Amino acid sequence: MKTKLLCSLFGLFALTFGLVGCDDPTTSSGGGTSEGPSISQGDSEEEEPSTIQSITITDEYQNYQVGVGEIIYITNAMYEIHPSGLPSSQRRVELSLVDGEEYFEANDDEFTAIAPGVGTFRISSRVSKEIYADFNVTVIETFFARTDGFASVDLTHENDETNPYVTTRGVTTDLMVAGIDSTKWYAETTINIKEVTTSEKFPKVGIFSRASDGSLNRAFFFMNAEIGDNNNSEWKNFGVCEVQGQDGWAWNPGVTNDEARHVDNCYVHESVLTYNTEFKMGLARSGLRYYMYVNDVYVGEFDILPTLIAADQNSNIGFFQFNSTVVFSNYSATDDADEVDARINAISEHKVVENWAAD
Repeated sequence: MKTKLLCSLFGLFALTFGLVGCDDPTTSSGGGTSEGPSISQGDSEEEEPSTIQSITITDEYQNYQVGVGEIIYITNAMYEIHPSGLPSSQRRVELSLVDGEEYFEANDDEFTAIAPGVGTFRISSRVSKEIYADFNVTVIETFFARTDGFASVDLTHENDETNPYVTTRGVTTDLMVAGIDSTKWYAETTINIKEVTTSEKFPKVGIFSRASDGSLNRAFFFMNAEIGDNNNSEWKNFGVCEVQGQDGWAWNPGVTNDEARHVDNCYVHESVLTYNTEFKMGLARSGLRYYMYVNDVYVGEFDILPTLIAADQNSNIGFFQFNSTVVFSNYSATDDADEVDARINAISEHKVVENWAAD
């Protein structure tokens, strides 16, 4: 399988397949059927109805897109009811799938998008099923998998035709590439560091390989944007760090080189990198060996410890950053073996990382 695409998500949205109250809706409009207001006892003054009279889907949710793997459930932001101020027992609504079962999978109180296509959903009053409103959801393929806290990323421009990009929002983020699960692959992206959270003194950004068996064993190729105590903003060093399991980063105390290794300057860039400057990183994998690229230039290679990710063990690709606002753009990925081999075979002089930090 070959995957080389530029994709985007035009929204992360939430819906509920169960009972949820709508707090303080402010406008009223139709949807399904509705009845007029009741008349108060003893006089001709009108009083507000005591049940939902209509449901309206808000403009931004009437037709929207989600990526394969996204979960759909209700939030108050997506609909309005009339009248407002109803007791919670009367405000309750539920979600159902009217059309498009081949594109969505029901999981208890939510739906998961499983294939590209268009489905029709309905929000209806729990008390009066004849009061409802319908809306459409289009499922699209995306470049990034909908996992690992992608909600902290602005994915609006993920699949722009001429300049695809996503922006992280200042918290540590792993962006997994969708569709890559192999022992041989290549991925690349352009990176622009906009800002670093003030508490982060050792930010890093780059590409990583993660074992697909759930062990969380990983190998990171990173640009070392170390700030330290002197607020340094000029960076040149690129490094590698292996990780055993969830927390066994090679630079952590007590983690030996038999478990995971690191080197923070296996490649030194010839010019200074800083905020708001673009640079490109690429990483290829073939079995145990990983090949590193900066600005389309091969800069070195290393063999991961086989106890972390074996040569015949599949892994996924991700882009990452530590507590920074970062723009990732012009990304691509492939697991086409011929393409990957052609890239590796073009290397004229191999530079293997052999000197790992002793800590």
